[in-house]
Amino acid sequence: AGSSRESLVADPNGIAFLSSREDYRMRALAPLADSVRAQIEQTRQFPIDSVTPIPFSANIASPGAVEVQLGESENAIRYLSTSQPLTLAGWHAIVLTPLDPIRREAVNALVVWNLAFTAVALAGLVLIQRRARILERIRINQSQRDLLERKVQERTADLDAANASLRAEVAERRSAEDRW
Repeated sequence: AGSSRESLVADPNGIAFLSSREDYRMRALAPLADSVRAQIEQTRQFPIDSVTPIPFSANIASPGAVEVQLGESENAIRYLSTSQPLTLAGWHAIVLTPLDPIRREAVNALVVWNLAFTAVALAGLVLIQRRARILERIRINQSQRDLLERKVQERTADLDAANASLRAEVAERRSAEDRW
């Protein structure tokens, strides 16, 4: 009760005699062969007029599990059908699990994973760009330091030359003064 799953119990002829849905009770899981129909009519096991096939289509999803579409195409509901034989001869318990909630959860999980991947990729991109900017700043700073160092060396050389010139001039003047 309260579950989104549907359950059926079918006899050896494929007639659902127990179901969680009223409209599936006393219905055939597949069209009945004439011999089976005659046997049901002869034994009066079920009212033969009410035993009509449930409209469905099926695809095998895996061993023991079948994807089933119940109802008319515009109102069809997709289920994952699992079947288990019961201890009573030929009876089968069938559980139908709606696929729409499962698919929605799968899509939601995919969206979350994609968002997480995108966030990680963006964070990586931001870190790569930040690292590139830091390396560019370091390169610019190093270039500025090298330029400053060259200018200091040039000015030092100019000052050394000027000092040498002044010393020579001072020495020349002293020598001229000494000669006078």
